[in-house]
Amino acid sequence: MVKLCKLQNRGVIGGLQGYCRGCTRELAAIIRVRDKDVLRVKAFFRRKQLRVDALVAYGGQCACCGEKAYEFLAIDHINGGGLAERRRLGGGGEYIYRA
Repeated sequence: MVKLCKLQNRGVIGGLQGYCRGCTRELAAIIRVRDKDVLRVKAFFRRKQLRVDALVAYGGQCACCGEKAYEFLAIDHINGGGLAERRRLGGGGEYIYRA
């Protein structure tokens, strides 16, 4: 945790701020970093769920060998048309699973 100066949260009196300007900046920076980490984790699980949903929609197993472990499954493009499809969708990655 941040070690605050001697003006440690005295409350808001007469419209004055409870922390000095430097402490306020440090606390705001900590909150921004924490919020970015939370958003990053949520995005990771959202992408993971999109992938699983797409694989389930395609049958949940490999068309050639019947493999069912999601770690080994992938969506392949027919006749090498991956670049054209990515351009049509606006990018790769999760855009392919949303289509």
